[in-house]
Amino acid sequence: MALELIKDTAGDTQYRGKAEKCVYTFSTIPEQIPGESWLASQIVQKQIEELAKENSRLLHIRIWRDTSPTWQTDYKVEVFASASPLWWNAIILGVLAILALIITWRIVEIVKDIDWGTIPTPIQWAIPLVAIGLIVLLLVGRKR
Repeated sequence: MALELIKDTAGDTQYRGKAEKCVYTFSTIPEQIPGESWLASQIVQKQIEELAKENSRLLHIRIWRDTSPTWQTDYKVEVFASASPLWWNAIILGVLAILALIITWRIVEIVKDIDWGTIPTPIQWAIPLVAIGLIVLLLVGRKR
């Protein structure tokens, strides 16, 4: 695979801030068929248009082409763009926190409605505590 750099263009050089890098590959028809380069440029142009729709600025783009395969032409595109204006991490964490609160509230409502019977006597508490203590003593006293 012999990639040849065919485009290396800087976009907005005045931008200062967070940036995102996107690398993707795609294949088109062989380079010998007319219209192959137009098709590849249309694919890249659609991605640049999507960036503009998301209010993101194109900072840098690099495109490599590999014509060594017989039946196709492979492209590798590397795009640097300004970071998404939405704070996706904060949004996702907020949604998860709300879901956790709803689930916890629902569990508390279900558990509150269960008839737990009478309060255990001290002897009923002692039996499991003694059993746990014996298990701990057996595990600590074992030689490794």
